[in-house]
Amino acid sequence: MLLMSACQSNKTAPEVKTIYVLPEIYFPTYPAPRNNVIPLDENNKRVTDNETTIENVLMPYWYYKLIVEYKLQVDEAEAKYEAYNTRLNK
Repeated sequence: MLLMSACQSNKTAPEVKTIYVLPEIYFPTYPAPRNNVIPLDENNKRVTDNETTIENVLMPYWYYKLIVEYKLQVDEAEAKYEAYNTRLNK
């Protein structure tokens, strides 16, 4: 693809974009649910199909803590990204 865009017969110049690598900003990985996370319907019965609306989720407390930690890491990454954009746009 690069060779095609650099060809003499291609009269349009390719758009050049700069990509910045910021090792101090990383997006965390969502903790994958295991078999002990159970979706429940409005009557608190286990959901086993894709048509039933999930109203509640039954999960162990340790998994809930992983989700909370993930949210905190996302907030931290967002704050770092916003701070970087603020510095960049000054």
